[in-house]
Amino acid sequence: MGNSKLDRFVYGILGLSVLVMLAGVLLTFNPSLTDKLKGVFGVTEMGELDFETLVVDSTQDNYLLCPEDICLSATSNEPANVYRIKPSLIRQRLLAYADSRPNIKLRNIDMDLQQFEFTEQSPNMRLPDIITIRIIDIGGDSSMLAIYSRSVLDSGRPGTNEERVCRWLDILTRSS
Repeated sequence: MGNSKLDRFVYGILGLSVLVMLAGVLLTFNPSLTDKLKGVFGVTEMGELDFETLVVDSTQDNYLLCPEDICLSATSNEPANVYRIKPSLIRQRLLAYADSRPNIKLRNIDMDLQQFEFTEQSPNMRLPDIITIRIIDIGGDSSMLAIYSRSVLDSGRPGTNEERVCRWLDILTRSS
């Protein structure tokens, strides 16, 4: 009887080893599968988001707030407002807010476009989401914002990205 359990254990280890080797071969010869797995573990290589050519995936949890003359290929979930706030003050608030939150990490900056990309992990599930914000200087100490928040993995709770955009807007545009 003791040999039977040992045999099952040895065969189990051999079977697991074969599965691991097959997975390695699949990952080596199938780059798209590797990219999908990287996305699951939050290690994606994403190019800079281009609001002008952005196409929103309606099957994913996301929320877009964007002026019509910036987002030419996507429809904003709500109209973008004009804020009587200097772009430099919004930028200062944006970076201070992100710096004060341990679950928010700066991912990319394009100072020419005044575009900032962050990852934010939900406190309960620790799933990474991506927030891209462009500060638009419209002159006269006024600004507009383009904000796109999207989940890398399905958060399971509809409205998460809308709530996030509202929270970030409140922080960035509150009266001084």
